[in-house]
Amino acid sequence: MVATDFRQLLRDTRGLPALAGVVTRVMSAVIEETSAKEIAELIEKDTSITARVLKVVNSPYYGLRGHVSTVSQAVPILGIQVVKNIVLTFSVMDIFNSVRNKGVDFKRLWEHSFTTAVTSRLLARQTGYHDPEEALVAGLLHDVGVLLFVKYGIDEYTQVQRLMKDSGRSLITVEQEVMGISHAELGALLAEKWQLPEILTLPIRYHHDPDRMEQGGKQVRTLVQTVHQADQLCNLFKVPVDNESIVRFAAGLSDSLGISQAELVELMRGIADEMEQTAEMLMVSVDSPKSYVEILE
Repeated sequence: MVATDFRQLLRDTRGLPALAGVVTRVMSAVIEETSAKEIAELIEKDTSITARVLKVVNSPYYGLRGHVSTVSQAVPILGIQVVKNIVLTFSVMDIFNSVRNKGVDFKRLWEHSFTTAVTSRLLARQTGYHDPEEALVAGLLHDVGVLLFVKYGIDEYTQVQRLMKDSGRSLITVEQEVMGISHAELGALLAEKWQLPEILTLPIRYHHDPDRMEQGGKQVRTLVQTVHQADQLCNLFKVPVDNESIVRFAAGLSDSLGISQAELVELMRGIADEMEQTAEMLMVSVDSPKSYVEILE
């Protein structure tokens, strides 16, 4: 399959992975500054999403006093943006599940996306980003383009992985050569098709090369760097690395987000616990990443 085929695929919405209808309605309502009451009513029309939202709200992660029994109660407590991001997160998780049996190492793809999401949120908190849950969603979405490759071009994408390993060239370079388009660009185009806001589409498009991004203000640039650095950090969990690699990564992290090496060490020590808590909150199963000590051994 070539690039024009993938672009044509995006023009023909039939068969494309789609966000749940309630998500698009809630996203539109938030943009239109609809009231919390009306947004809760939109969510409550979808019984499956409602049940999952309530399980999240009542999970130990949020530590609320008393039991929340309706979305109408949850929205004012957590805030519209947090509830919107929870709903969007569940819909993205469902899309991941839709390609589970397509002949790739789905577990590895899912766990990398999930770990990047959790790490993005940790970095966002560390830098004082205004909406850490938004960073979680951006991290979860960053490799969504891979799902389209897996769903519609698995044989070619298997070739991509083999060529990248054999040649030592970058993933983006090999994707563009074999698939005609990178997963970053394809994922961003899909997110635009879903009518997601720029704050979420740009981190997808530029998570491999944030310096290429020419548009966007300080907020979106910070989020793009956050997802980029989280992706890079999570890649360190996949292969044996030495202390020099950690120091080199820390220098880039300090330059881009102002996070010191000492802060990075603490953050890495906290990733496993944060993943466990988030997995429990979202009712998903993931393996914990290596500890900081294990990476250096």
